[in-house]
Amino acid sequence: MALVKLGLARPWYDYRSLQVKTSRGLQRLSSWAQRYSGMPGLGEAPVPLDLLPGRPNRFSARRLSVVYGQALAGVDSDHPVLLLFGAALRTFTQAGIRVLVYVVPVNVEHLRRVGLESQGGLARTVEAVRRVAKGAGADFLDLHDFLPDAAFRDPSGHFTYDGEIDGATLVAERIARALQELPGVTRPVAQRAPR
Repeated sequence: MALVKLGLARPWYDYRSLQVKTSRGLQRLSSWAQRYSGMPGLGEAPVPLDLLPGRPNRFSARRLSVVYGQALAGVDSDHPVLLLFGAALRTFTQAGIRVLVYVVPVNVEHLRRVGLESQGGLARTVEAVRRVAKGAGADFLDLHDFLPDAAFRDPSGHFTYDGEIDGATLVAERIARALQELPGVTRPVAQRAPR
């Protein structure tokens, strides 16, 4: 919101776009610098994409472990990030601001395929988030396993928006329905156009 209010949304978008376009080149340059210098850690680059062989649109188990590591291992409600999250939620709810916390869909189907969602750690993490949200007076919607693999368009978990499954619209509709179902929420009344 601050970027939008300051008129910096477009430069930020352009920066992020350039960052994505140049990341592979920077990783290659960093690897070369490390080999050339013989110094480990020189020009430390992000973890490489590490895509699953035969599935160019899905991360390998190793990369998914880096991305979702703590959440897959299972986080409890006393985790420092959740303590801060709970404090922020309480600030809103104590000010009379209604909050709906939702867990963004992840590709659980793919996590299972590569053997990372067999221990129940993700379910434990989602339950911890639910407890923190409810304990702070917020409403909660769990969408972590809402979408099938086909609703994810890339390895990073962005939703499809065209084709057979429109993941983005499915999520938006589910959140809108959850908001409408909240107790005490006034639903908009359809108005007829003037004649």
